[in-house]
Amino acid sequence: MKTKSFAEWIKNEFGYWVGLFSGVLGIIEVLFNTPLWFKISFCTAALIFIGLFLYKLYFFIEHSKPTEEVEQKYQKQLEQAVEDFSMLFVNASENIQKYCQSIVENMCEIENPKMGEEYLQLSYNNICNNIERVFHSLWPKYTVSVCIKKFDLSHKEIYEKVERYKEWELITLARSGGTNIDRANLNKKVTIGENSDFEVIISPDFDASYFACQDLSDIKSEFLKKFEMPYKNSTKDFLNSYKSTIVVPIRLLEKKKRQKNGTACLNSFSLFGFLCVDTKEAYNDSEEAFNIAINYLRAFSDILYKFFDNVYKIKVLELEAEGNDNE
Repeated sequence: MKTKSFAEWIKNEFGYWVGLFSGVLGIIEVLFNTPLWFKISFCTAALIFIGLFLYKLYFFIEHSKPTEEVEQKYQKQLEQAVEDFSMLFVNASENIQKYCQSIVENMCEIENPKMGEEYLQLSYNNICNNIERVFHSLWPKYTVSVCIKKFDLSHKEIYEKVERYKEWELITLARSGGTNIDRANLNKKVTIGENSDFEVIISPDFDASYFACQDLSDIKSEFLKKFEMPYKNSTKDFLNSYKSTIVVPIRLLEKKKRQKNGTACLNSFSLFGFLCVDTKEAYNDSEEAFNIAINYLRAFSDILYKFFDNVYKIKVLELEAEGNDNE
């Protein structure tokens, strides 16, 4: 809980400090240069003033401490919020899992490849919309946007060497409906090396499993202090679009190092891409709620990895079936 700081109190009570200082100087002055009756009168007045000041100081210190009742009320509100968030997440994760399963089942029944791709794209967008609704419930006063970014494996040679991870390319697979129209370019490619949000997760030099920032306004200095390298973002005016962000990888830890269909491989992780949530406004609510949101997004990314893995298995089977038909 936030309480009035001592520095703020000093600023607001500046007149008392001036009075106290003047009183002390006055006492010193009158003790040496004035008649006895004036010394007694002035010292009495100064001591009363100093006493009042000390009383106000004591009053401030006592009332700046949260009372036990206020603390208990705050704790109950926090516990209730966590419980509400947990129920929301359980329901949302179950719905997303069921939706992903239905997509896979429907794919098996669609024979026209073009219709299959259109159905998949619509499904990807709907997944983003579902996650956006969850985060809008968590953060009702913020404009939330969700997107999925996947690795573009058209240049497979750069994925065969871990040291070339900065050249790995990402494309935006889908965005939620809350995304501004000027950010809706799904064909734009960006590299890991151009974007620090992704690089700190991918780079073997760091131990980050996600990237998150509640207020990106001062990200350049904060990032430099934390990671000892300059912050990079391929979107030069990104603050015009979003001011807080959470980025988590869509990945799975493999027992054996191997590259699976549609994924990149790094340090025993099979990587599909990234799941990103951002808000147009800087996030200035409780840090607890923000941390809860990070864990929710990481859980959603696990669900999506399994979904994308199943989608690519079906695509491989379809390609193999086409090959057999052409023989």
